[in-house]
Amino acid sequence: MPNWGAIVVGGIGGLCGTVVVVVPLLLSGLVDSNTFAGQAVVVLVGFAAQVLAGALASRVAGERGALHGAAAGLMLFGVLSSLSYVAGRDLSVGTVAFGIVVATILGTAGGVLVDVARQARPG
Repeated sequence: MPNWGAIVVGGIGGLCGTVVVVVPLLLSGLVDSNTFAGQAVVVLVGFAAQVLAGALASRVAGERGALHGAAAGLMLFGVLSSLSYVAGRDLSVGTVAFGIVVATILGTAGGVLVDVARQARPG
């Protein structure tokens, strides 16, 4: 059974990481979300947040990093895409499908990184 608490912690941690980076960039005017470059920055921060979510979920769960990481990445994708939709951005089926695949891969990568670091630790 997956550790749902770890998955929620990972998803919330990834969301907090996204907010801490993206909101100041948008409010300061350094990034304009209506331009291609601004959207690229926001998407790249979201990708990094999915790796962070996977790593946090794996760290909290203490086992099966790939499973917990993938679930936390998917949870974060669901939250971020919901917020994007509420903000008035159109989400096509292709965008959502691509996002699901990327969230699964990046969340899994974060979880596996923590598992590898855990196994490499002596003792």
